[in-house]
Amino acid sequence: MSYVKPHGALYNTVVTNAGQACAGAAAVQAGDAAPPVLGLHESAMFDAARELGLRCVAGRSQTGHIGPPDNCCHLANRVR
Repeated sequence: MSYVKPHGALYNTVVTNAGQACAGAAAVQAGDAAPPVLGLHESAMFDAARELGLRCVAGRSQTGHIGPPDNCCHLANRVR
């Protein structure tokens, strides 16, 4: 597995819902490999993932914008 991305309604929920974002990030961290988390830059999911030391990958927003890279967010094409 090269990355983890919440799907469908969960993807939209973890943008703003800190409780579900924390649960999702904890589930990724609990795995053996802890792959990067793909999502929207400045989301609750990225905040939760950063707190756990997970790498984050900024995906495209509905407008097609890719969030700026920072110390844990990288452009999606670098994750392959």
